[in-house]
Amino acid sequence: MANLMLSVMGAFAEFERSLIRERQREGIALAKQRGAYKGRKKTLTPNQAAELVQRAGTGV
Repeated sequence: MANLMLSVMGAFAEFERSLIRERQREGIALAKQRGAYKGRKKTLTPNQAAELVQRAGTGV
């Protein structure tokens, strides 16, 4: 009986988590349309990224 209860509770938790993720994706999409959500800022400039690629190619 306890095993059945845990299975049911797990199913509800999984369903609720999927609903939360769906609402989060919808909110992010709406924010992107408004221009309020642009994602993470770049940490490297294009010059730094090119230098990093060059160093990786030479094995540094």
